[in-house]
Amino acid sequence: MRSIRVCACAESYCRVEVIVYVCICNAVNERSVREAIGRGCRTVGEVYRGCGVRPQCGRCGTDIARFIEQHDDASCEAAWPIAAE
Repeated sequence: MRSIRVCACAESYCRVEVIVYVCICNAVNERSVREAIGRGCRTVGEVYRGCGVRPQCGRCGTDIARFIEQHDDASCEAAWPIAAE
């Protein structure tokens, strides 16, 4: 993944948005991947389709799979609250 600084100003108070590209070939960023997963995409192929692209070199597949796994882990923790002792 690669990040790009959107703001080049040197002011310390300036808010800098960082865009993290997950897929360089298709210019798909992390936000797009997380939104696709949030809409219900549960496989790497579904995420590609949810972002409106097709796999090119395939290097981003492992990163996308990790985002899916993180989402599923978070969903499981939310769905199964731990009983208080």
